[in-house]
Amino acid sequence: MEIEIDDFAVSLLALQQPMARDLRFLTAAIKINSDLERMGDLAVNIVQRALSLMRQPLVKPLIDIPQLARLAESMVHKSLDAFVRRDAELAARSCFPTMRSTICAMPSMRSWSTSWSAIHPPFRARWT
Repeated sequence: MEIEIDDFAVSLLALQQPMARDLRFLTAAIKINSDLERMGDLAVNIVQRALSLMRQPLVKPLIDIPQLARLAESMVHKSLDAFVRRDAELAARSCFPTMRSTICAMPSMRSWSTSWSAIHPPFRARWT
């Protein structure tokens, strides 16, 4: 599907020669298409790893994983909604503030984000 969308977008670029706003919309669609394909590939990798880990004993309860999955799904849905509606405010509200507040509220993630911030300064600048 990624190839079909890219081919369609390239044909629109070549045949319609969009200007300004339409050109920006089309280039954003091409980038989003690539990102969605990558997300799909990563989801497959996560599932494959999860299936192999199912055979191992649990280290701790997996209470945060379903919450993080719902958060990621919501962020993608809101971001695509904002793109289709061309709503910059919705786009700004849809991702990072929600992700930061949700992750920081998780007890199991607090120690992780604190230790990661000490190791990786750009992470600290972005999330604190």
